[in-house]
Amino acid sequence: VESAIAAAEALNKADYVDVTELEAALAAVVTGYKADRQAEVDAMAKAINDAILALVKLPADYTAVEEAIKTIPADLTIYTDESLEALEDALDAVVEGLDFTRQDEVDAMAAAIATAVEGLTVKDADYSAVEEAIATIPEVLDIYTVESLEALEAALEAVVEGLDITKQAEVDAMAAAIAEAVAGLELLPA
Repeated sequence: VESAIAAAEALNKADYVDVTELEAALAAVVTGYKADRQAEVDAMAKAINDAILALVKLPADYTAVEEAIKTIPADLTIYTDESLEALEDALDAVVEGLDFTRQDEVDAMAAAIATAVEGLTVKDADYSAVEEAIATIPEVLDIYTVESLEALEAALEAVVEGLDITKQAEVDAMAAAIAEAVAGLELLPA
């Protein structure tokens, strides 16, 4: 019983969720029994040891993980597969239910999510409509009026390369302007 009591007293009870069973087992100890009551003494020791084994450490604080998750954008469709994979990996690495002695690990999970969110990369805009519109420009241009060619040139010069998908409407407008300028090409008078 003495060793079970010593083990119980060595614990920092503030580290555990509930110590009432342990305290009850300690309070139930009766000292001074003779050898003929060894079974009762053994039962007291077992009750203390069982209560120690049943202790649950306080949980780690997952607030930072929860806050990091809240920063994930609602619309993930605009991000590259690679950057989404990094975010998914960070989310998959979250292990719930760790105790306070593993708080550093929980904090690292939160940091990994925050880093992945910061690393989300917006997809490039789709310029295929611009390319298709450019492909419709006639090879021979010297048969068209200067004014209509200037409109085409202005539409081509208005093309801004390297925009991301959040600017897709602008890219589509560039394609439409080129298509409109091509459609507006006027032949020189005969």
